Amino acid sequence: MNKSMWIAIALSIGLLLWVLSGPGRSTSEVTQREDAPLMKVQVETVAAEFVDIKVKMQGELLPARSVVLRAETQGRIAAVDVDKAQPVGLEQTLLTIAMDDRAARLDEAKAEVLKAESDLEANRKLFKRGLLSASQLNQDEAKYASAKAQLSQIKNEIDHTRVKAPFDGIIDDRFVEVGDYVKSGDDLARVLDINTVKMTGWVPQQRAASLAKGQSVTTTLVNGETLKGVISYVAPQANTDTRAFKVEVTIKPESQIKLLGSSVSAEITTQRQKAHFLSASVISLGANGVLLVKAVTEDAVVESYPVDVIQSESSGLWLTGLPEQVTVITMGQGFVVDGQKVEPVVVGEESKDETATSVESTNSATEAQSQLEGA
Repeated sequence: MNKSMWIAIALSIGLLLWVLSGPGRSTSEVTQREDAPLMKVQVETVAAEFVDIKVKMQGELLPARSVVLRAETQGRIAAVDVDKAQPVGLEQTLLTIAMDDRAARLDEAKAEVLKAESDLEANRKLFKRGLLSASQLNQDEAKYASAKAQLSQIKNEIDHTRVKAPFDGIIDDRFVEVGDYVKSGDDLARVLDINTVKMTGWVPQQRAASLAKGQSVTTTLVNGETLKGVISYVAPQANTDTRAFKVEVTIKPESQIKLLGSSVSAEITTQRQKAHFLSASVISLGANGVLLVKAVTEDAVVESYPVDVIQSESSGLWLTGLPEQVTVITMGQGFVVDGQKVEPVVVGEESKDETATSVESTNSATEAQSQLEGA
């Protein structure tokens, strides 16, 4: 072989050896990577504590009873004894319908009863002596019964001329004035029972199973006033459109409520349960939509726990699924993965701002170094 052939062979062998050896790093580069700082994460150790699990409900405040009084006889309104918003007592007269000829008809009915009764007594004596047939006696008894029925009817009609309150309450509205002519069935007034009020609202189907008649309820009115009540009704079937269950709460206020028809909120304590209270910012979304909280072990290794939210508040969430006591990553969880060793920074060892700056700068530098090494 000539000299040029040997040179070509040598170059080929050298190139092959270089490819097989890979992009080797110097000893200093390897040492530098091994000595790189661990990822810093801010952590806080939290313990489970008992919390009252509450069902929250929005609804409206209504009177326990709302009754529209209607005329049960016809005639002219002779007197109006109450006005709107006036408190009334049981059996108090509210309106009076003119008697017209009812007094005369009452006297006539009484006379008819006396006559029928007298005739019946006389004919009974004749019947006993065999001077009167049984059919005639039966006719007299029927006349007497009819006369008594007529008397009862006119008495009821006279009673209906005085419209009375069916219970203690307040006049919500009045639909007639003196001189108006009303027929049987016409609306006269509406009376509200405000000694007992009720809240009606709707509860999601996920929470309805934890509610039962008799449970205590705390309600809050729009003016901030709180009232205690009890559940008096839970619908056995959900609304077909919303899948929510109707709930009614009975409340007996100590004083008159002036906010009937307004919005009201309620809290119903259903059970006590151990849980962890954490900020919503510590929660991340895992595979298949599972909620996760990242924590560190005693060996400073990252570990994720699936959690469930059992109650929310304005300042955080109550979670289940964590160990009794756990060191949660509160900042930097987005930079680490399960199984990774980290450098925990406990809340309080540095100021909050200093800790945040340290975690962010360290993680940014570490991430940048990893990108350079992978280049």
